[in-house]
Amino acid sequence: MRSLFVGFLMLWIPVVQAQVRPVMPANMPASANRTASVGVDAGDYLYVSGQGPRLPDGTLPASFRAQVRQALDNVKAIVQAAGLTLENVVYVQVYLDDMGKYGEMNEVFGEVFGRNPPARAVLGVAKLPEPSIEINAVAVRNVADKKAVRPVGFKSDEPVSPGMLTHDRLFVSGVLGMDPASGQIPSDSGAEVDFALDRLRAVEIDLGSRIARDL
Repeated sequence: MRSLFVGFLMLWIPVVQAQVRPVMPANMPASANRTASVGVDAGDYLYVSGQGPRLPDGTLPASFRAQVRQALDNVKAIVQAAGLTLENVVYVQVYLDDMGKYGEMNEVFGEVFGRNPPARAVLGVAKLPEPSIEINAVAVRNVADKKAVRPVGFKSDEPVSPGMLTHDRLFVSGVLGMDPASGQIPSDSGAEVDFALDRLRAVEIDLGSRIARDL
């Protein structure tokens, strides 16, 4: 039985590997010439490496808003090279070296993703390989599998979905430990953690209710 199982694994591994392929658009910034693939098509999902704000000729847009849009354009180019569109994107992670520019970044996201945005997490970092911003993303192959999860009473003006459900995964946005009554972040770190976990549970509870309705 053991030898049969090992034999099965040996047959199965090449099949899995055959489903994974690197994705490289025709025009990418010079900084994209690195050891990591800028994108990996894994069949049901496309994984996009962190993309900076440089144009294909290697120059950097002058304004921060233009840099955000260019970073998203670089993500878009990889997504399109895999035969998809930004509508297929279910999750993005943003790295900023200046959280004071969060509002500008948010405005550009709203313009780019429109009414059905992906889940998103934003992290402030001390330094990036490229100035100002880096964005990585996950896209689902079948856009019909993409369903936004928005709990009742979940208040947010952010251009993101609290959760994004696919056929086999749930992507949850980063949340702040905010008091829903006052809209303020408490000074007590323990209370802040509790509020953040409550907001995450709200996404989970909404998903559970949806599954129960569909059964």
